[in-house]
Amino acid sequence: TAFAQGAHMRFAGCYLAHLKDQNFSGGSGNEEDRGGGGDWQRQMRDLQQDQLALRVSAASERRVATRGCVMESQLAFAVAPCVAAADERGCLLRGNARAFSARRSRQSAGCRLQVRASMERSDDGRKECPLPESVKRMLKSLPGGGAREIEGLKRADAAWGALRNNTQLPPPPPEVVRRIAGAARSDAIGGETAMSVDVVVCGGTLGIFLACALQRVGWRVAVVERGALLGREQEWNVSRDELRTLLALDILTQAQLDDAIVTEFNPARIAFAPASHQSADAQEFFVQNVLNLGVLPARLIAHARDNFLARGGTLLEHHAFLRADVYDNQARVYLKTLQPQSSAFGAGGAGGAGAQFSADAAQSSSAQNSSDTVVVESRLLVDAMGNFSPIARQTRGGGRKARPDGVCLVVGSCARGPFPADLASRSDLLVSIRNADRGRQEFWEAFPARDGRTTYLFCYVDASPSRPSLAALFESYLSALPAYQHIPSTDSLQFQRALFGFFPSYKAAPLRAAVDRVLHFGDASG
Repeated sequence: TAFAQGAHMRFAGCYLAHLKDQNFSGGSGNEEDRGGGGDWQRQMRDLQQDQLALRVSAASERRVATRGCVMESQLAFAVAPCVAAADERGCLLRGNARAFSARRSRQSAGCRLQVRASMERSDDGRKECPLPESVKRMLKSLPGGGAREIEGLKRADAAWGALRNNTQLPPPPPEVVRRIAGAARSDAIGGETAMSVDVVVCGGTLGIFLACALQRVGWRVAVVERGALLGREQEWNVSRDELRTLLALDILTQAQLDDAIVTEFNPARIAFAPASHQSADAQEFFVQNVLNLGVLPARLIAHARDNFLARGGTLLEHHAFLRADVYDNQARVYLKTLQPQSSAFGAGGAGGAGAQFSADAAQSSSAQNSSDTVVVESRLLVDAMGNFSPIARQTRGGGRKARPDGVCLVVGSCARGPFPADLASRSDLLVSIRNADRGRQEFWEAFPARDGRTTYLFCYVDASPSRPSLAALFESYLSALPAYQHIPSTDSLQFQRALFGFFPSYKAAPLRAAVDRVLHFGDASG
């Protein structure tokens, strides 16, 4: 799951377009001051010569234009029509939070991809591909020895390898949502544990904020989370204006927001390497108050969770979505009770006065009913289960539509070390340190963090077999990191966390549900 929508794919396209039109600090507004005039155009032409870069950029800009901000367009214009009384409240969640959610998706991806796949195979698909020694050594240097991170990287790479090496069109996915004509009958539930709400939100990391917003306009809401609803210790980077949305909707208090903000810095840099035929320095631009806050998800989600429960919300932790039957008068959602497992990520809140339907409670109820299935009857089912949502897969169907049009690959880390002093108060939003190579353009991000400095390397590709594995991209990241951050070597760093993931992107987005009373939200919408 993710605190936002679709990957960093839109972020690059948005800033590339923005740089051409905006006058950044120190510029006079003419073409030369905004980026070197002809140099900028030549660099754009260099990038456009790569057919992949052109295709992904175009897809990215279309998605920026059509999807805008998640919490405005999807809540105000999709939820409200489904739940009539929400109509008068207009935009439930204002602000440009779709980019916010994309960043959260990237930053929380390490080791959390809930996918089942075999061990990663090399590009020819025949043999297992071991981790590069530099990557393995870096992961083993993490607190705790890195065993969990190594296994997480292998799982993520297995999923990415299965996607890019499968050149056959995917078959139709399993049917998990059925449309049944007529009204639902109460005697059809049988002995399974049942509850009734107005809205059930499957996927809690993003869904808890949506649930709080719906709750504040008078709806009874249940949130379903496969594990414990916890946030990670890795910061999300956001602008203050984006956070004000949570205040305006009374989702969090000012004191709770202040508690969640752990870093603040300015300015942010945008830089592009000169074209290969030029000897000039990189073009640099600086902006103020853009993604200049570091918010701790563990605290932010804990506060939202506590507020939701205190206001009477229903939280079903350790429950997995099984299927849903949609009738004329309701959606009936079937959940599987899971055994709770200790989480390696973050720390949750203290709970509240609401109906926290924990796994223990579910198991107690299921024992009385001779079933481990919980049924939730609702007027609306919100799918916030992320890129690999079974409902979203069914909506896309099999064949060509099931394959992503683009993929964002991202690797990174948070580390302490001898970073130059001037970096302590500065971030990088979108930086290239070399030109496109091997069919891809690599970009960098860097942010001051509570535990050191966070850096990311990411690129946009298609899902062809020639694309690099996450492990190979991680090796490239470690090799280039010293030159990028002006440090002696990676041996001088004390790595605190490793970050990695891949995020598919679709031209057909936001995803329109194939069945009424169902709404795709966040990454699940494409």
